[in-house]
Amino acid sequence: MEASLSLSLPEQAVLAILSQQPAHGFAVVQLTAPGGELGRIWHIPKAVVYRAIGRLADAGLITPEGTEPGLGPQRTVYTATPQGQQAVRDWLDTPVRHIRDIRSHLLLKLALLDRAGADPTGLLQRQRAVLEPIARAIEARQPSCSGFDATLLAWRRATAVSALDFLNAITSVSLSIGGEVERPACLALAELRALMDAELVADFHCHEGWSRLGERWRGVRLQTLLALAGADGAAGYVTVGSGEYTAVLSREQAEDERVLLALEHEGAASPRRAGFPRLVGPAEWDCFLSVKSVDRIEVTREPQQATAATIALARLEREAASIPAAASRRDM
Repeated sequence: MEASLSLSLPEQAVLAILSQQPAHGFAVVQLTAPGGELGRIWHIPKAVVYRAIGRLADAGLITPEGTEPGLGPQRTVYTATPQGQQAVRDWLDTPVRHIRDIRSHLLLKLALLDRAGADPTGLLQRQRAVLEPIARAIEARQPSCSGFDATLLAWRRATAVSALDFLNAITSVSLSIGGEVERPACLALAELRALMDAELVADFHCHEGWSRLGERWRGVRLQTLLALAGADGAAGYVTVGSGEYTAVLSREQAEDERVLLALEHEGAASPRRAGFPRLVGPAEWDCFLSVKSVDRIEVTREPQQATAATIALARLEREAASIPAAASRRDM
């Protein structure tokens, strides 16, 4: 790649997508369409996607890997070259320099990191280091101006405060441990990562009828977190929750050394959304116990209400009901 080459936001996004998984242009268009996984954040028009692919290929950042047959012409599948992979890593590691870019560049970076199952903590820390002096400088300005200058200063102050509030919200405490414990704890994601002490390789079987074999997770044993908080030995139940979604474990289940709060999946290289921290356990576990985005652990003497199965089954019923409706619309 030429040192002078500067990539636009659409080009950076397309390169990052192809670095995560080889794809043809139409697949990238679907991801970045208004209703797509990434398009809901930053829509990239179809023509811009294909123009970006051409420019990235000319720069040696992506290369054709093969073709995929379809109803029409064969589609060329592209993948990132080693130079392209390094360019993506550099871009994803770099905080934005202007508050106005939080809504576009930073949010897109966070979405791409989430798709890859990567930890955004380092990026968010660097982002805060960049924004805090900017916010202080804006706040220190004297409101001596009038007319539109005063309006502009007020806008800059408000957006600076909002940007820092946003960073506070997404880097705040990620997990609380409470209930029948001697030392209630509040742990940020970085603190959880420092406690990582186990790896689990297990099959996963879903009630939808599919399975994934030999999934590899790394994280913190639940028993480690219970010991950290000083869980009461007489308390026989542990509730693990994410919002209204809760799974209830017996104390024996919770103390099983195969039960983790996972922070990495397949070396954090998977493009799937892993929902860290995620409760995972042995293959014989009911899939409803695999709670994503865990935000609390509560130790109790009596079992609390478990909502996991009810919520998950209701979702499956809604999805099943929508399939005939979608098929009938296609047949009209």
